[in-house]
Parts: sequence; C-alpha cells; structure tokens
Amino acid sequence: MKLNWGHKIAIVYTLFVGFMIFMLVLSMQEDHELVTQDYYEQELQVQKRIEASRNLGDAGLDVQITPSNGELIIMVKGIEAPQNTKGIVNLYKPDDSSLDESIGLNLDESGGMIIKPKGKQGVYTVSLDFEIDGVPFYREKDILL
Repeated sequence: MKLNWGHKIAIVYTLFVGFMIFMLVLSMQEDHELVTQDYYEQELQVQKRIEASRNLGDAGLDVQITPSNGELIIMVKGIEAPQNTKGIVNLYKPDDSSLDESIGLNLDESGGMIIKPKGKQGVYTVSLDFEIDGVPFYREKDILL
C-alpha cells in the first residue's frame, strides 16, 4: 500500500495531537507551587532589601552562611554586641513550601548561630534579615544541604 501526501499529513497531525494530549496529562500530574504565599507583598519590599544589603557592606559586617553536616552555620563578624541584634532567618525550599521556616535570630557571644532545618536535604534559599540599633541589614544566599 502506497501512502499519498494527504495520508502522510494526517498521520503527522494525529501524532502531533497525541503528543500534545500526552504532555497535557503529564503536566496536570505535576505539582505547581507559587514561589511563596505572599509573593506580591514580598516583591514590594525589594527596594528596602537592596538598601539593607548596601548597609551591610557599608558597615563592614561579614555575614557567612555555610552548610555543615545537614545544619546551617550563620556567622556575623564585626558586631560589638551580638546579644542586641534582633532579626529573623528565613529558610525557603523552592521545591516544597511545606518545609519553609522562619527562625528568630539568636546569636551567641561570638556572633554565630547553628540551625537544623526541619526539611530534607536539597537546595535552600537562606535570607538573614536583621537590624542593629535600628539600622536594617539583609543577606541572602542559596545553599545546598
């Protein structure tokens, strides 16, 4: 049996439609999460974060966020009185919003803090938002635990 050009076009079109239906079914089974629940409110805070990041560099503070054995070690060097520092550490897990955490900043005498995330291993975005004497500071880093 010989196929003419009309049959070939019909076969190609049918395969294309079948592929599109397959991709639609596959995409409906995927879990699509928003970046965060309050994405739009956070987007309005971008300029404040930019200024707080600039304050961090101007003050000469060295903020280090490093992973170690499934824990996060946060070190803020250059602070005279770490006990007077107040702030929050946000752990954001892009692939599972149920593992996001907000933890109060509680630095020891050396300016350090150890955090054990409740979530599993993977990529986290760690943001440290704190202030000293009313001056805001901000540091954000993507890490792999």
